[in-house]
Amino acid sequence: MSAVLLRRALRVGGVLVRQFGVARAASLFTARIMAAVLDKFARLTYSQHGEDQIIQYFFNFRRDGYYVDVGCNHPESGSNTFALYRQGWRGVCIDGNGDLVRRFRRARPNDVAVVAVVSNIDKEIVFTKFDDDLVSSVSTDHVRDWSSRRNVIEEIRVKPRRLDAILREHGVPTNFDLLSVDAEAHDFEVLLSLDLTEFRPSLIVVELLEFRIGDPRVDPVVEHLIKHGYRMIGFVMQNGYFALTRG
Repeated sequence: MSAVLLRRALRVGGVLVRQFGVARAASLFTARIMAAVLDKFARLTYSQHGEDQIIQYFFNFRRDGYYVDVGCNHPESGSNTFALYRQGWRGVCIDGNGDLVRRFRRARPNDVAVVAVVSNIDKEIVFTKFDDDLVSSVSTDHVRDWSSRRNVIEEIRVKPRRLDAILREHGVPTNFDLLSVDAEAHDFEVLLSLDLTEFRPSLIVVELLEFRIGDPRVDPVVEHLIKHGYRMIGFVMQNGYFALTRG
């Protein structure tokens, strides 16, 4: 290994130790080394369908930034923001499942992790937890559909919170970089709870379960974001990518 590569490896190792501790850092560092040895062109992805790679490309693989991750689920597996966290980004991660949020606080101590169901609905609703936490939701249609395929383990009555209220509470900058929303068929309601005249994320990534690529403007999420100064720049595997229009 050349002196340059050695210095780079030591620098990366030092960053990982500071962020994750010795044991977890060793695991992550080994995975990176093995990927480089086996395939020098390989890139690690933690999200379900490579969303984190698309996001990193949009931001030109910047080493710092600020994200808000709604419906964040697991801190590493399937995460749209863990690769960013490893690079030095920070942000607010929100989920209705308290067990998952506690995992976040252990695994990603430099993020703010919040237990909350996010919605524009101003009354109590039922948050249904399934044995597969990836499909837990407050959407009645979504829950009815998944109840035939997954076991319900708990139903919790919750008072949802507006996203803009959470962001104000935690001092989130109004012009932050990334908003990632994956709320299992409740994504539109999450967006409606954010004042997009106050908060202007540069990129919004949101799950679009009913999106029709042949007629995109029919989708209420697309219509809503275009009205607020965003343009759709991509759609990949049920996720829409919306960039803030400048000027």
